[in-house]
Amino acid sequence: MRKEIILFFLIISYFSIRGQQNLSDSRRTSIYTYIYQVNQKQTVDLFKSGMNTFTDEYLHTLIDSFLTTGRKAPLLQKGNYLFIHAAGNHIEGELTTIDDLQYKLLNNNRDFIIILHNKSGQSIYNASVFINKKRI
Repeated sequence: MRKEIILFFLIISYFSIRGQQNLSDSRRTSIYTYIYQVNQKQTVDLFKSGMNTFTDEYLHTLIDSFLTTGRKAPLLQKGNYLFIHAAGNHIEGELTTIDDLQYKLLNNNRDFIIILHNKSGQSIYNASVFINKKRI
């Protein structure tokens, strides 16, 4: 009887040791990234504060989610969105605006070149572009 009890505890301890996971190799981000829509006022507040005013009050309209590791967001309607996921022990948020206007930055090691175009690829030539209230 005593040998059977010892054998039972050895088997249980073997499986509990084998069941442990190496934490340094474990996942450090959430499985999903969640997409929340925010209104224009909230977008301006978050942009002006550098995302420092972010609270859970902005997470009111869940639109969709996707796998964080793939980082391939679904197609979204025009609007302002927060992409939210956990990283380590904190929440990371990215403010994104979806619109017809898109841009490309070209680096020729000499000039700063911005190409503005719409989603269909047509260039926009008459745009005024500003960075920190300075026209470029």
